[in-house]
Amino acid sequence: MANAETSDEQLIKSVAAGNRDALAELVDRHLQPALGVACRILGSLGAGEDLVHEIFLDIWTRPAAWQRRRPRFILRFYRALVQRIGPLPATEPELVAPETPEAGDVATDELLVLLDRETATRLFRAVAGLRPEQRSVVAFAYGTGLNNVEAAEALGMSERRFEAHLARARHELRRAASESAPSLEKFATLVDHYGTDAGDWPWLRRGRARRLLETSGEARSLFLRLRAIERALAELPHPRPSLRARIVGVAAAVSQSSPQRS
Repeated sequence: MANAETSDEQLIKSVAAGNRDALAELVDRHLQPALGVACRILGSLGAGEDLVHEIFLDIWTRPAAWQRRRPRFILRFYRALVQRIGPLPATEPELVAPETPEAGDVATDELLVLLDRETATRLFRAVAGLRPEQRSVVAFAYGTGLNNVEAAEALGMSERRFEAHLARARHELRRAASESAPSLEKFATLVDHYGTDAGDWPWLRRGRARRLLETSGEARSLFLRLRAIERALAELPHPRPSLRARIVGVAAAVSQSSPQRS
């Protein structure tokens, strides 16, 4: 049985040996984030499920093609996803905003503040209206576990271009979901470029931004709002239970009809 310490690469070796439990573990680890990326780019839950199903079936039927040490499995997985999508579709997807939690779930930590339903809906409409490249970058920036270098490589673009698209997308989403005072525009632009993790902020600007957060309630409120936007973007669609069963079931059928796999 695989456990949390079993690497993806070790699971692929087990898959190559015909272990369907190893395939099921890979599905459990990567199905939801992969589906989130596919759905946001393609704009359809059904199309996203079909694409992800196709990739997992390829892993099962051609495990030798996935047995490489470099780059790591998850990067090769998302490269395959992007290659199968082909040219980025211009269709505006129908994105569902996450449900607003009960009031009792909100007040435990101010950093966990969530967007109200109306604002979340505006945010997700804004995501749907982004240019295809920006929408794809947002999909990869939240939830995949890839860093910017790896996400850019998966999308076939430079890191600089990836980060430029991400900054523009964050700017558009901020304007759609959160108002900021003109005096805070420089701070908001900093977050547009580098996100809400202060560790990623340039050293020369980090101290000033942190002091602003300590002394300005308005800046603190804006920061929490932007953190909430990032949390909402990280919400991933839950795959239908039938999808996992379909993937594992097809793998079993393939094993019975074609015992020798490449």
